[in-house]
Amino acid sequence: MGRCIPNSSLGAAGENEAAVNTRRFSRGSLAALVAISVWVGVALSEAAQAKTINVPGGKPTIQAAIDAAVNGDVVVVSARRYVENLNFNGKAITVRSTNPNSPAVVAATIIDGNQMSSVVVFRSGETSASVLTGFTLTNGRGFREIALDTRGGAVYCREASPTLTHNNISASSADYGGGVYCYLSSPTLSNNTISANHSTVWGGGLYCAGHSSPYLANSTFSGNSAGDDGGGVYCYNYSSPTLTNNTISGNSSAASGGGVYCQYNSAPYLSGNTIRNNTAVYGGGGLECNNFSSPTLTNNVISGNLATNGYGGGVMCYDNAAPILTNNTLSGNGASKVGGGVCAAHDSSPILSNTTVTFGTMGGGVYVYADAAYPSTLTLSYCDIYGNPEGNYRNWPNQTGKNGNLSKDPLFANAAKGDFHEKSKGGRWNPVTRTWVKDTVQSPCIDKGKPASPFALEPAPNGGRINMGAYGNTAQASKSAPVAPVDGLVLTAAANSVAGGVSQITVTLTSAAAVQVSVLNLAGKEVAVLPTANLSEGVSTLLWSGRATSGTKAPAGRYLVRVTARGEDGGQRQALASLSLAR
Repeated sequence: MGRCIPNSSLGAAGENEAAVNTRRFSRGSLAALVAISVWVGVALSEAAQAKTINVPGGKPTIQAAIDAAVNGDVVVVSARRYVENLNFNGKAITVRSTNPNSPAVVAATIIDGNQMSSVVVFRSGETSASVLTGFTLTNGRGFREIALDTRGGAVYCREASPTLTHNNISASSADYGGGVYCYLSSPTLSNNTISANHSTVWGGGLYCAGHSSPYLANSTFSGNSAGDDGGGVYCYNYSSPTLTNNTISGNSSAASGGGVYCQYNSAPYLSGNTIRNNTAVYGGGGLECNNFSSPTLTNNVISGNLATNGYGGGVMCYDNAAPILTNNTLSGNGASKVGGGVCAAHDSSPILSNTTVTFGTMGGGVYVYADAAYPSTLTLSYCDIYGNPEGNYRNWPNQTGKNGNLSKDPLFANAAKGDFHEKSKGGRWNPVTRTWVKDTVQSPCIDKGKPASPFALEPAPNGGRINMGAYGNTAQASKSAPVAPVDGLVLTAAANSVAGGVSQITVTLTSAAAVQVSVLNLAGKEVAVLPTANLSEGVSTLLWSGRATSGTKAPAGRYLVRVTARGEDGGQRQALASLSLAR
């Protein structure tokens, strides 16, 4: 139902709404007021009379119930197999099983498309108020848009944005979008299982194109396949879906993008997903981005994916692709040629930070394709590239020790069983027991992400710095190692200037502590602060670049260096050292 007064701030000749309404009412349009009152009354009456239609008790078929329903009605469907092809016809109604939260009820309430068309069609401007929940949708063959192809094996959305929750969408097929097809549509799909669907061309599980931006959450895409690209999810032509906390596993493509494929200016956002054990023939076993696509990936686990005859087992970037990967874990991916973890080719420019690329099965860790006509770049900062048997860096300079990059065993809890939480003496989350456990070793990726990255979501003690990997800045981030109470801690410090304006600060501790270094001028004003570092017992060396916090060079002269060691109990020890900065 619309508003009784148009939702506009301007009327004729730029008058504001209040002025327009005052002018109308000043002419004594009592009839208009009466009409508005009657219309509102009718709307309220319809809302009050929203009814429930039972199937098969009230209507013999689901479509008959949809046809009889008006906006606001609820169609409740009893468990059994219904051989039907449904069309919501633009109605803002809910069609549900008797208990969408019961997997047994969902499995037993089946809508069978009988290979005739899509199982359910939304093509009349449906909004989020058009809801389908609690069904198994199967055996669809897709809606035939033109004579030669079919689209949306189970679910077809064109210029519609319905809500689908708690459904099993399975064993359907189409040329485009074996499971779900979206064009100029932004449906919400949450808590669905989309499995064993097939597309002869693109998008085995889901196909979205034409500025579609579906929201996909807490769902599983598994065992879907594509005759060309995008076994699990296919994004095309300015489509930018949001994928949050999904599992995309065991999907395959006969060309590229076994798990996810992004093409032609698509910019999907992927956060908190698990993308594992997907396969593609040519490239992007886990994900391929192509043709000016720029996906953003944050806090994802991308593992065990494979390009069987090509490039980029985990992530493949091609033709001006510019993905941004922040706090992801890539592990155990492989490519038969090169780029087991990440491959950049043909003018691509992926950016990785706080990310681990480890234990590739073949093709090395990261690879940049050499092409003078179409040069690619790879930007790495605060990443751990380790344990890739054919080389951590292929055709790209080794970045270990630069820009915060490491090459150390991340000490995953149990990579073989898909647990990529980092071992910690302070505590790591065990997803099986749902408890915090302590280890005898500490991952080198803990507290080693970008100093400027947010870390507030990590549980204490968090060292004041984000972890590398998929759980950085999340509630499941592994904790910092405990530091000894400061009562028994002895701290000494010394500082001296070395070449190029860089200064070396030597810290000696009798037990491990979290240490921060501040550089002060002789008036006691703070010039620069080094990031907090967890230092072990004994002698450690830190470096100051000779630059102030603002980034400008500090002038030559004498400075004070204040070293603060903080214990887990909040107490602290301090030591001062003098420094003569040379230029």
